[in-house]
Amino acid sequence: MRRPIRRIMFWDYNGTLLHDCMYVYEGYVHVFRRFGIAPPPFEVWRDQVVPAYPTFYWECGIPCSVSGEEINALLLEALATIAPPLPFPDAVEVVQHCAFAGITCIVVSGFPKDHIIATLDRLQFRACFADVVGTIAQKTLTLQRYLAAFQCAPHEALLVGDTVFDAEAAHAASIPSCICPRSGYHPRDRIEGARARIPSMTIVEDLHAVLRHVFEEDS
Repeated sequence: MRRPIRRIMFWDYNGTLLHDCMYVYEGYVHVFRRFGIAPPPFEVWRDQVVPAYPTFYWECGIPCSVSGEEINALLLEALATIAPPLPFPDAVEVVQHCAFAGITCIVVSGFPKDHIIATLDRLQFRACFADVVGTIAQKTLTLQRYLAAFQCAPHEALLVGDTVFDAEAAHAASIPSCICPRSGYHPRDRIEGARARIPSMTIVEDLHAVLRHVFEEDS
């Protein structure tokens, strides 16, 4: 086996491990309708859902008295009525490959932790992850905290995600990132357009391509 050049890998959840963009949107559609509010179009929702949570939902008409935690609870209630999404075809294999090589794999996500763990258990690869961190509004501080805890230099870590927000969070922590623009959360042109200001970001077509940035090249 080739020697790993990373000690820690941070994995985004929605849209990176799980092919769930429309699933999550459909869940939020249920939440909006519960308040008698017309849901925003998908293109508007996907552009705002992460950086402006829960402000975006309040601006769309959900009462400000409803907290982010309550919105999350309503979302999970709605998702329980929808057929669960599947992981991307390469997700389990690639994560297992990295974990079995001794790399510490950690999920960092804005999604509720309990839901992530339940899904990973259902898909039978929860054991690959040393930790799962959910309901994160801004990932950079979490990344820095784990670097310090493991006494890991930023270049020894890698973040794998699917949005510009993931790349920005990693870049702010001086961590390189591999971004796979296939989920639908951020369109490819938006990710491509961020190359100049996020030079630490590499765009990959699938998760197998991430392995080239995790292990030594064959001599």
